[in-house]
Amino acid sequence: MNRIEKWFGFWFMQVSRGYSLPMSLTNWLVVFILGFINGGNLLNGVLALIGFAFAHMGTNVFDDFVDHLTGVPKQKCKTAHIDNGQTNLKTILILAIVYFAIALGIGIFLFVKCGWFVLALAGIGGFIALCYPFLNKFALGELAVGMTFGPLLFAGVYFVMTGNITKQVLAISVPVAIFTVAVLMVHALMDYDFDKVSGKKTLCILAGSKIAALNMIFALIVLAFALTLWFIGIEYLPIMSACTLGLFLVVITLYKRLGIYITEETHEKSSFRNNFALIRDLGTIYCVFIALSLYLNWFIDFEKDRHEFLRNINNYDMLIK
Repeated sequence: MNRIEKWFGFWFMQVSRGYSLPMSLTNWLVVFILGFINGGNLLNGVLALIGFAFAHMGTNVFDDFVDHLTGVPKQKCKTAHIDNGQTNLKTILILAIVYFAIALGIGIFLFVKCGWFVLALAGIGGFIALCYPFLNKFALGELAVGMTFGPLLFAGVYFVMTGNITKQVLAISVPVAIFTVAVLMVHALMDYDFDKVSGKKTLCILAGSKIAALNMIFALIVLAFALTLWFIGIEYLPIMSACTLGLFLVVITLYKRLGIYITEETHEKSSFRNNFALIRDLGTIYCVFIALSLYLNWFIDFEKDRHEFLRNINNYDMLIK
């Protein structure tokens, strides 16, 4: 295995949980398209993505560091690299610091360019990132991450791109945040027994049972689709966004798979990862569909305006002649 393969396969995918980054990318894509179609600064939007991605990976690594240091019971596949001696806690902590430092550097750059509001949002995000391992003790973990990947991300990216925030942007961030919370809740549902033993207070634990938690996840996803339809009705989203409803077939598949998972006493490592991948992909595809519908709607309107402009010019030339 060469150095690049080792870095990607071990440090990025396994240690940093790079497989979870599509959620950062696609959540960002929705608000980036909103900023783009409203004449936003594209470079600032891309820099915000890079900073957010490093903050995401830093949170993943720091969460594993704290859990392993405090002896919190969890799925072995998530910290196998520490348990089997491939790396150690000191290296994990250093890696988390490097990731956070890169995110902080980009945040400072955008603060200098765009103003204090960026610093305020970055401060809230940084607080959530550092406190995330402890927020789960008070059933705030999922809500905090939903806030970060939804309203905070949307407000921050749109602000550095356009210099303002709109009701439409904040509204669209809500179903995106719900899908993010659903990802964490599916993860917590599969960690239900570990979290109960360790004293973590996740939303799934508060539900009182695995089946109640599963039904809560299903209800949240239904709410996200209902909000999508509402936003189409009030023209925050184009009619093409209704294509997201086709994803409900995936929701039904997920519900059945998780229903089987929570009744089994032992699980294959692949079963955990496959279920997580399904809910992650559901959220990412939803965001891609929303982003595409926003862009295509803008492009169609742009082409109509362009043709109308050219037609007016031709009519003017004919009058001159």
